Amino acid sequence: TLSGDNSFSGGTQLNEGTLVGASAHAFGSGNVEAYGGTLAIRSPDTVHIGGDLSFASGAGLDLGLGLGSGLLLDVDGFATFAGLLSVSFFDDFVFTNGGTYSLIGFGSGQGQFSSYAFDGLMAGYSANVFYSDHNVMLSVAAIPEPETHALMLAGLGALGWMARRRKRG
Repeated sequence: TLSGDNSFSGGTQLNEGTLVGASAHAFGSGNVEAYGGTLAIRSPDTVHIGGDLSFASGAGLDLGLGLGSGLLLDVDGFATFAGLLSVSFFDDFVFTNGGTYSLIGFGSGQGQFSSYAFDGLMAGYSANVFYSDHNVMLSVAAIPEPETHALMLAGLGALGWMARRRKRG
C-alpha cells in the first residue's frame, strides 16, 4: 500500500500482485506501468499520476467507488488502456449525478480496457463504461422491473383497443 505525500519521480512498475494507491500523491510524479497484477485505487481523494499511465493486457485496474467523491484517478500524461477494469462499489456508495461518474481523467490516451467487472453493484442496477477524449466514465442505471414492462404493454394494448373502437364507431 502506497500512501502519504510521496515526492519520488522515478516511476512505478507493477508486474504481479496488488499495489494499492491510498492517497492523492501515492505514486509520486513519475510514470505508472502495469504489466501484470492489479493496481487498486483506495483513496478518498483523487489519486494523481504525474506522468503517463499504461496497462498491458495482463494487468488490471481496480477503482474503489464510494470512498470519496469526484474523479478517482487523474493522469497528467498519456494513458494507455488494456486489460481488466474493475469497479468496486463500497457500502457507503450513494448514486448521484444522474448515475454518471468520472473514473479516470487524462491528457490524451489510446485503447480501451478489454473487460469489465463490477463488484458490489446493488441488485437491480446495471453499469456501463464509456470513453471520451479525456475521460473514462461510468454510467449506472436501474434495470426496470418486469412489472414495469408488463404495465407499459398493457397500457399500449388499451390505447390500441380504444383507437380501433373509435375507428369502427
